[in-house]
Amino acid sequence: IFGLAPVLVFFLAALAIENVGIEAQNLGMPPLIAKVFGDVTISATMGMWASFADIVGSIITPPIIKRVGLKQTFLWSGGARLALAAATAGLLATSHITVPWLLALTALGAFVGGINYTSEKAIPAVLLDQNRAGLERFKAARQGVIEVIATLIPIAAGALVAQFGFLPAVFAFPVAGAVAMTLVAFTLKMPRRAAQALGALKGSAPLRAGAPAGMKDFWTSLTRGTRLLWSQPALRNSFLAYAAFSVLTHLFYWILAPAYGLLVAGPGHEEAAALIQGVMLGLLSLGGLVASVYLMREHKRFDRLDPSQRDGAMRRSLKRWMLLGTLVLAAMATMAVPTPAWGALTLPALALIPFGMAQVVAKLKLEALFQSASPPEALDDTTAAMEAWMSLAIMGGLWGVQWAFASATGYGPFAIIAWAMLPLAAIGLYLTHLLARTKKSA
Repeated sequence: IFGLAPVLVFFLAALAIENVGIEAQNLGMPPLIAKVFGDVTISATMGMWASFADIVGSIITPPIIKRVGLKQTFLWSGGARLALAAATAGLLATSHITVPWLLALTALGAFVGGINYTSEKAIPAVLLDQNRAGLERFKAARQGVIEVIATLIPIAAGALVAQFGFLPAVFAFPVAGAVAMTLVAFTLKMPRRAAQALGALKGSAPLRAGAPAGMKDFWTSLTRGTRLLWSQPALRNSFLAYAAFSVLTHLFYWILAPAYGLLVAGPGHEEAAALIQGVMLGLLSLGGLVASVYLMREHKRFDRLDPSQRDGAMRRSLKRWMLLGTLVLAAMATMAVPTPAWGALTLPALALIPFGMAQVVAKLKLEALFQSASPPEALDDTTAAMEAWMSLAIMGGLWGVQWAFASATGYGPFAIIAWAMLPLAAIGLYLTHLLARTKKSA
């Protein structure tokens, strides 16, 4: 299947099962929090805590893998993550939790989640002996499967919540995750070199021989990568554009879609709000799925070009999609005023299809540009810096949205956010101009 070895097919199947639970829980948690505490912006605070804890978890993963092994690290961190998710879901469902405890459990879950996600990224690299073609094939298959799940599951989970309440959604991740971890435990056979092969940790590039792996050396690597990121225009400009596009997706999942669903459904109708939120996130992911298919077809066309023509074609494609990604920021305006709704289907949800497509294509091209522009001998350093600064950007974006909701009511916060798209669009156009002159494109 997908041209992958059986062990990777089983691993991909486990990730797919786990993501069914993740999408369902991500759908159910924000409106349930709003129902229990009467404040959906708590979800934004949770996102900020989670972003910071994820960084810490990622930092300590390499020495843990060296000590206990890659498969064992993935399984125990996954088990801890599931236990914390089940405890959080149970306490929320019974309203036996305070906000400080919710934030603490969220931070702990993100901490072990960072360890789990980092070890998950390393497993295919080890199994494929860091073969670039094999890794690209696995990543393409994984992205396609996840986009399908992200399109269908939020809508299905929203319908379940509307019919049966929040329990099926918030407990979906612990149940699906347990099935996934069991499948990995019985089917994943790791080679002996797994303890030393730390490729693709929290990024797509393998670590070079002798690369930093411990806590102290990680910070050395991060400092070096940060210096390169901000001193080289190609890295700085591509990262800033990538961060602008990526942050919006996180904001939609953590706060914008849940808050809009609650606004449209009205007070006391959190279950109906979950269905509206599910349709919005599903159509956003549908745009991403269309984008993934388009990118695969586009790269087949690029492969047929002469190498002398390919870079120019890729540069023009990047410019075109960055312009489209900037223009579709106008979709945010559909959330700023009351607009037509057809049951759970709203005008902003429809606007998210082209929004998701343009944003995903631009984001993926910018990430590829960043990595291709990085010095080969420091690719792991710049990747680590990119991940860390991206987490800080997400925290900043969540803080800004939380401020908007604290400053206005009704459609007011969405109007503030829509106006904020104007300077963001201006920055996007300026960065498009700068990046269009970059020799390497993707």
